Amino acid sequence: MIKHPQVLLLLLLSMLAGCSEKGFYTGLQSSHQQACLRAPDREACLEGSDMSYEEYQSGRRQVTR
Repeated sequence: MIKHPQVLLLLLLSMLAGCSEKGFYTGLQSSHQQACLRAPDREACLEGSDMSYEEYQSGRRQVTR
């Protein structure tokens, strides 16, 4: 069973719309933040969810080297 159908829907819509990587990242980030608003420990869930796409890319490049 799918736990977060909103994330799946967002993923599919992003692919169909031909979103850029940055747009896709932003959409997933927004979906995660919305899910955190319903979580019992909202603050812990939101920690780290405000990373910019540029910060994400920088960290990703360091890991993939």
